[in-house]
Amino acid sequence: MPMDLPFEEKSVFIVQMPQGLRDRIKAAATRNGRSLNAELVVHLERIFPEAGRSTAPLTALEVKTLEMLGAGQPIEAVAHECCVTEREVKARALVAKEKLGARNLAHALVLAVSQHLIAGAGPEE
Repeated sequence: MPMDLPFEEKSVFIVQMPQGLRDRIKAAATRNGRSLNAELVVHLERIFPEAGRSTAPLTALEVKTLEMLGAGQPIEAVAHECCVTEREVKARALVAKEKLGARNLAHALVLAVSQHLIAGAGPEE
């Protein structure tokens, strides 16, 4: 459920959890720059994805492909760096897009950054 919905469209409930778990979740949320609630939602959405979205994690090669494409590298350069064909780079990007439940490559990159799978672009200097 998107976090920017009006309050009336969000479900609110109390969760009981083992002692110490809240502190571990809060610490992870702080590291990731999110609220405790947002951290829980990110992980719950990974476990309970929307229909048609895979729960399989991205492979290291899929992550590297997204990182390089997200950094503006052309497909040819990614293929050369990874010692694969351009067709393989496109296939990896497509699989990553599907695993993330993205509509297109740009959306996959945004999701990968928001899930801390790849680094986002820093401020321009």
